[in-house]
Formats: sequence, C-alpha cells, structure tokens
Amino acid sequence: MKALSLRQPHCEAILSGGMDVINRYQPASYPGDILIHASKTIDPAHRTKVKRLNLRTGGIVGMVEIVDCVEQSESIWFDGPYGLVLQNPRPIPFIECKGDRNFFNPSDIRRPVIQMILRKEITHEMAEQILGLYPHQVRNEVFQMERYG
Repeated sequence: MKALSLRQPHCEAILSGGMDVINRYQPASYPGDILIHASKTIDPAHRTKVKRLNLRTGGIVGMVEIVDCVEQSESIWFDGPYGLVLQNPRPIPFIECKGDRNFFNPSDIRRPVIQMILRKEITHEMAEQILGLYPHQVRNEVFQMERYG
C-alpha cells in the first residue's frame, strides 16, 4: 500500500475525521486506501500544539481512503489548486519508518506489523491492508516469526 507523508497536526486532523481534503499542487489519480505517514518535520507554527498533544512523528499513524481529486470543493480545508477528497479515516498503532515526498512505498514495516499481530495490537485483516498481502501470506509471516523469531 502506498503512503503519503504529512506534517502533524494535519495527520491527527485527518484521523479524527475533521480534515476531509488534502491540498496538492498537482492532480493525483490514486484512488483507494493509503497509509498516513507523520513527517518528522513539524511546521514551526504548530510545534507547541504537536508537543502539547504528544502527537507522534516519523512513522505511519493511520489509513484513509482517497475517493476523488477535485479542483473545487466546499470543504473548509480546500485551498487548491487540487484536493484529494478523503473518507473512512482509521488510526493504527504507530509504525516507525522513513517518509518520502509524494506517494511512496514504506520500507521496512513488514516485521513491525507482524510483531503487532503477535502482540494483538492489530488484526490479521488490518495487517493485510497495511502490507498489501493476501491472508495466507500474512498467516505464513506470523507462523515464521512465531517459529523462528
């Protein structure tokens, strides 16, 4: 699954269900679920708020569905020129990983996700979505980690 890196507190605004549009300079045609990555970079104007709310940075914090890319919107969050319309935000336990510009494939998250299954922090179904794997592939990964560490 692809990820998009955003600065806090925007990630939190999306996951709380308030922010329904991500502004972009270029149109994007990536419909479907994406992972939300909280950048380590914090906008100086929001630094105090991020620290006060103890918002995590430097990793995956949730998932959201992109349903459209628009050039106009009634959303208070839209200021264009393009906006990715969001729905169905889902927070997930924090997964530390490096971010990147634009949409990216998160690296090195497979092992931490499988460990989260073993600790019962996430379900197999959520791991399938995060990793983009089929159910039998997730079961095999869990089996291998249980058996060999």
